Amino acid sequence: GVILLNSNARSNFALTNAIGVVNPSQLRALKLVLQKNPRHAWIILLHHHVVEHPRESISLSERIGLALVNAPDVLAALAPHAARILVLHGHRHRDWIGAYGDVVLGSAPSASLGADGADKYRGSFHVHELAFGDEGSVRLTKTERVNVK
Repeated sequence: GVILLNSNARSNFALTNAIGVVNPSQLRALKLVLQKNPRHAWIILLHHHVVEHPRESISLSERIGLALVNAPDVLAALAPHAARILVLHGHRHRDWIGAYGDVVLGSAPSASLGADGADKYRGSFHVHELAFGDEGSVRLTKTERVNVK
């Protein structure tokens, strides 16, 4: 299944979507869906990143205020179900696939604004290949980056 989380904080959206939050009712619903469906795989999509991008060259001034405020709560809800979920997000326009513990995370570049480095102004996106197991597990098996010309 697919779970969409709205991480745009309504209190900040008039000015910017830089600060995000998964509100308490969404977090409760997420936990309930994951608990009640123990044999199902889930792709979880949200705008804001749940961990800081690991690249050291990103300055603090670029990172400040670009956060999912309750990321630890979201990660705690996901951790017991890590084998059954894949989290995909955007927000930072960083092309990165990694993990937080056993939770696999995919950070998307921007299809229109670009990413960083040599591709700063060149859009791109990913095509992911997934494998699903009999017990509801999901794995990211292959990723292809497609550059927009």
